[in-house]
Amino acid sequence: MAVTSRDPFTVTESQEFLVCQYSLLRDSLKTFWELWHKEYLQALAERSQIRSAKQQSAARQPHVGDVVLIQTDNTSRSNWPLGLIVKINSSADGSVRPVGVKTGKNKILDRSVNQLIPLEVVAEDTALVNTKKQPGTPTRIQPPRKAKKTFTR
Repeated sequence: MAVTSRDPFTVTESQEFLVCQYSLLRDSLKTFWELWHKEYLQALAERSQIRSAKQQSAARQPHVGDVVLIQTDNTSRSNWPLGLIVKINSSADGSVRPVGVKTGKNKILDRSVNQLIPLEVVAEDTALVNTKKQPGTPTRIQPPRKAKKTFTR
């Protein structure tokens, strides 16, 4: 595409503008990741540790479909892999034991609940889903339009 006199930017101005926008975007992305690693992931881990330390009976138990961070010993918190709970092993007394977690590499790992940091994304409760599907009022059915009917002679 040729540069004409009506173009608002010349080639050098466009290049400078793009370089400036790229550096602003790169700086914003760097700031976002720093906040993510230092504050958000740390807050999730601390919240999970506080709940397990208090051993609250009202604390939400893990469910199939929950998204979690898998705590790994030799890696930093920002590099912990994400996982999806696919299987829950319960003991005879009802306590949750090792949980089957599917990783991004389609491997299913058995991990203790203490090694899982739940994210704020949770699976829907099946009881709530069933109540949503059964509305109290019947759905309204729209009658066909008269203009849509074809007339025959």
